[in-house]
Amino acid sequence: MKARYLLLPYAFLIVVLPAVITHLAVPLKLDVPLLENIMDGIMALTAVAGLALLLIRKKSRFRGWLPLLALMVLIILPQIYLWNLQNRGFTELRAVYRYALLYITLFVIPLETHLSRKSVCVLIGCFCVFGVISCLYGLVKYPDLTKLFGKGEGMESWFGQKNRFGAYNALLVILCLLAVLLSGKKYWLVPAAFFAVFLVMSKSRGAIVLTAVTLLGGIISYRKHIGTKTLLMILLDAAIVFALLWLLPPARSLLTSVIAPERGVGREVMWRTAWEYYLESNPLMGHGLGTQIERVMIERASLNYSTHNMYLYILIMGGLLMAVFYVLSFVVLMKRGRYRHHYLIPLMAGWLVYGLFELAGTPFDYWHLSNMFTVCLFFIPAALGRDHQHHHRSHSSVHTVVRE
Repeated sequence: MKARYLLLPYAFLIVVLPAVITHLAVPLKLDVPLLENIMDGIMALTAVAGLALLLIRKKSRFRGWLPLLALMVLIILPQIYLWNLQNRGFTELRAVYRYALLYITLFVIPLETHLSRKSVCVLIGCFCVFGVISCLYGLVKYPDLTKLFGKGEGMESWFGQKNRFGAYNALLVILCLLAVLLSGKKYWLVPAAFFAVFLVMSKSRGAIVLTAVTLLGGIISYRKHIGTKTLLMILLDAAIVFALLWLLPPARSLLTSVIAPERGVGREVMWRTAWEYYLESNPLMGHGLGTQIERVMIERASLNYSTHNMYLYILIMGGLLMAVFYVLSFVVLMKRGRYRHHYLIPLMAGWLVYGLFELAGTPFDYWHLSNMFTVCLFFIPAALGRDHQHHHRSHSSVHTVVRE
């Protein structure tokens, strides 16, 4: 048995099952504590089995010790110290446990495991199936579709909030375009267009910005491969589509409602409250994983919102140590194969901008949307890095034979 046979279904399950637990368990009358314990068990078994398989069957030297050491020194030990110092409960300890297991299973093990392009496309296809179901449910759930073309709220499906639904569709659009690059099959553009429609219907400006920045970065990254004429044609086609939509009154109303500046709660209040709360903590370790940000916002600003800023959220949860931990993890990842240029960097650019307004993209935070970001930012690039190196060695050996 190989580690990749554990990772593919796990990467899908770690997104879908938490979504079911969060949004569908109560309506479906499912046992939430039981599902939570099952998910924790799956995470633990995958981490232990994956590491064991790597250490037993791997022929070359295991190189995951540095990420594991960083996890222990920068995250686990400081968080356990805070947990003990503050006499915190099981919920906070579970947050530390999940963070560590997600990091091991979605980053450390993939760094040492070869996943083929076809396998990644299969995983993307599974996400697309779940995404289609989510979008169709959103159509059924939305009380009056005509309100989508006015100033009403955007579609949220079972995600409970339009920004979450929008971010999920944004990631699906990006993954479908990645599948085009990996497989060379243009039929992946069909689901990409489908999810793009529902992305707009969510009216989530942050998710639209995430998609736009990522696509722009991808076009710039691939400009030498697609050619100047093709690049101009893509931009021209996009402009024509936008112009045609603008000529249709319902579509123009929808686009106007998406970019309307008067929507939303003043984020500067949330940011100022979150920053002041961070300053009250240990700057290096923050307040600790599992801190209830919403409760703090209600008590201090009378707002039932989170920080709406990933950077403030990271500082509150893990302080400067957690910030350094993310930087080091990306440094390790950027040493992988060619996808650091053509996939990871454009997505990182979009993610960094998105993080200014939302915290749903915080990696390893154990939440279905956070897990989806983790899969896109860490799991897939780490595994595909090995794929490129494998093909490079194969081509090199072929050239050597030809020369001989």
